[in-house]
Amino acid sequence: MKNSEESNAVPEFYRLLLEEGSQNYAANVNTTFKILKVGEHFIPLTINETEWENSYVVSPYAIIPYMKEEMKRNCFPFMRLLFAPVFLLTKWLLKGCRVNKVVMVNNHPLSTNLYPEFTEDQVKEIHLDLLENYPDHAIIFRSLNPYSEGKLMQWVERMKYRFITNRSIYFYTPNHPEKLKFKHRHKQKKDKGLFQQGGIEILLHESFKEEDVPTIKKLYDLLYLEKYSYQNPQFTEAFFKAAILKKTFVLTGIRLHGKLVGVMGYFERNGVMTPPIVGYDTTLPQSLGLYRMLTVLMFEEAKKKELLLHMSSGAAKFKRGRGCHQEIESMGVFTAHLPLYRRIPWALFSFLFNKVGKPILISQKL
Repeated sequence: MKNSEESNAVPEFYRLLLEEGSQNYAANVNTTFKILKVGEHFIPLTINETEWENSYVVSPYAIIPYMKEEMKRNCFPFMRLLFAPVFLLTKWLLKGCRVNKVVMVNNHPLSTNLYPEFTEDQVKEIHLDLLENYPDHAIIFRSLNPYSEGKLMQWVERMKYRFITNRSIYFYTPNHPEKLKFKHRHKQKKDKGLFQQGGIEILLHESFKEEDVPTIKKLYDLLYLEKYSYQNPQFTEAFFKAAILKKTFVLTGIRLHGKLVGVMGYFERNGVMTPPIVGYDTTLPQSLGLYRMLTVLMFEEAKKKELLLHMSSGAAKFKRGRGCHQEIESMGVFTAHLPLYRRIPWALFSFLFNKVGKPILISQKL
């Protein structure tokens, strides 16, 4: 295994993170970013020590601010008061057990990571290298699911990794229309019809200009930060500028009467595409159907390129209604080399999220 930080062959997005640092591209992602080369693959690593004020994409401790924010957003003052001592105790436990001392494998760092086509020997090579070079860190493989990463999950399980449930995710397989029910096809047809509204124009990547950057950032922030959670990556203008000029992501947009009102940006790997950049003007009437149109653009791009579409989490009912299917995403965590007190929070996470959280995600189809 080779350290590849100096190689000109490092993918552009990784090179930018190496040269300029993670916070230049996501204000709340504070991590040390490194690249390892395994065979023909460049593997991004994020290495953390404490960095308590951080996004969940690099910080296990972020579960605390995330839950507090959820309670605040949903106006549960009594619950916040009730859980205040629980949060205080949990914060003390997680910090005392150094839960943020982690190295994450193949972490881009985005909400969804796509893996290259590893062999089992390459996964073992990564594991042994990290044990040697980061002997005091928990080792984590994020974004694992049995549908697209089944073999990888089997391999890390053989190496005694513990799986901890993260979230529900949804996949769409575009080139098997026979598997879609009538209601799915009907909704997709109605969604496509939205493009017939007056003033709607589809904007391809080559048509984006640098002056679109502030608008793209605003559209992303309206959806991912203001509507959902500020624990999501807070991408900077530099991030979106790189997406346009260096094509670190492929962008597609929607204009309404000449104004950019929706955007989608994806990347692909090993036969799968995922759009970590999604945003639209949430102040416009819902009847306009901006998210529905962006979803059509995702479906059409996946169909054209014959790719499996990883639609991440959220909007579960909407995605199921258009033929997507649910999977449970986990992270694989290796802590066997750590002292007992360092393993305590991971055992608690495993119990809570696997025994309590996972059944709820499945039964409620969240």
